[in-house]
Amino acid sequence: MNPNPLNYASLEASKRLQAAGIVIETEKIWHCAHGFFELQERGILNSSIGINYPAPSPAEVWRELSEGDYLFHKGMTLDGMRTSVGGKGTAVMSYNLADALIDLKIWTVQRKEKGIA
Repeated sequence: MNPNPLNYASLEASKRLQAAGIVIETEKIWHCAHGFFELQERGILNSSIGINYPAPSPAEVWRELSEGDYLFHKGMTLDGMRTSVGGKGTAVMSYNLADALIDLKIWTVQRKEKGIA
């Protein structure tokens, strides 16, 4: 059974996470062995052949955020990534929650590396 890609980080966000040097143990990976990437369960065969990027779920990224991490980034708060639209507080997302949390994690790590905490 193929996993729903909307429940996991996009390939682009997964690449950003790895490029930032952030390691998260995940149940799923983006795996490429024949020229195209596919979301798969992490396993023995796919972990040793081809190109792999971690594909974390929102929960897997959330666990990596420390209590002291900033809860505000790019105008979004973590309480549902809500922004006011017409005064109704409608949830607005340009990408999935895992991607948003990855961007937050990368942002907080970069701030800590620069001594801005």
